[in-house]
Amino acid sequence: MHSCEVKKVAAAVAIAAILLAVLPRPAAADDQEIAKAKFQEGMALIKEENYPAALAAFEESYKLVPKPGLLYNIAMCQKALFRYVESIASFKSYLAAMGANVKPEMKLNVDQALADMQKLVGTILIDGAPDGAEVFVDDRSAGVTPLKEPLIVDPGGHSIRVERDGYRPLRTEVTVPSGATIAVRAQLHSVAAWIKIACEAKDAVVHLDGKVVGGCPYEGEVQPGEHEVKVQEPGKPAFLQKFDVSSGGTATVAVTLQTGDRPEKEGGAGKPRGLLIGGIAALAVGAGAGVLGGVFAAKRADALDRYDALRTTGPEDEFNAAGEDAQTAHGVMIGGFVGAGVFLAAGVVLIVLDQRGVEKTEGDAGAVSLVPAPGGIAVEF
Repeated sequence: MHSCEVKKVAAAVAIAAILLAVLPRPAAADDQEIAKAKFQEGMALIKEENYPAALAAFEESYKLVPKPGLLYNIAMCQKALFRYVESIASFKSYLAAMGANVKPEMKLNVDQALADMQKLVGTILIDGAPDGAEVFVDDRSAGVTPLKEPLIVDPGGHSIRVERDGYRPLRTEVTVPSGATIAVRAQLHSVAAWIKIACEAKDAVVHLDGKVVGGCPYEGEVQPGEHEVKVQEPGKPAFLQKFDVSSGGTATVAVTLQTGDRPEKEGGAGKPRGLLIGGIAALAVGAGAGVLGGVFAAKRADALDRYDALRTTGPEDEFNAAGEDAQTAHGVMIGGFVGAGVFLAAGVVLIVLDQRGVEKTEGDAGAVSLVPAPGGIAVEF
């Protein structure tokens, strides 16, 4: 801010200081002293051009002792911070609070400030919305339609939301230049009923009546009647709630996901079942080993047939080769069949243990163990 502008703000605020005695509200002595100290702190901060801190001091002083003159100081700080919409509102509140007691020179200052800021702010027109719809600007309620006057906003980007029970909400983003008016067409479409699921969990999954419908937060159209919402997030117990929504109504479900020791179990499947996975893998390996043993059993038979045929009439080198082939195939065959037996048995045992683990409590789980046994492993109870 230019030095001349700083001097204008400081001078204007200094003039307003004399008005703090006008229309005082009875207050406790301590409040009066604290309010006076905060006012003096704000005046000192104005001289330092620390407008955010000065504004906070004036606002705190006003909360303790709401003298109208403080509204002027608050408005001037807001104007210096380019918070034009708030400044306009504070100036208007100042004029309303002062009434006929406002000094002519102060009225002139306020009128000039309002005229300057009206050229800088923009306006938003909400057009076509049904009566009774609530309008939000940047997530702050701006009133219910029909609005008495256009919405005044600071220049720049703003989010607009228009909501009413029985209608699909409208959300849009607008950019408002200084001195411009932007019209927002807010023709809302009616719905049978509407649900809002409010939660802040980014990784949560929303189930509605048993079907996955999206993440959190979620909202959408539903049929009137009773519904069930379930929200799950990894590592936390699931949130489950039933709700009823009337025709044309809106139901809001506030979800709170609390951290638990383990995810919710449903049918024993609340955590990865390692025994079951290991059992299935062992069965697969066992089946493969059995197939391998069968293949080499056939090769062994072929090699023995050649060995017998070459025993008396065949060349010695071919006879010896057939014998070696038969021995090799025999060894692989035995290994394949033994391995198949071991892995198949292990797979069955692991699957049995998994099923028992689902049914048994944590206190009983330690009663099952695996022990060595001839030909593989066995279960001991």
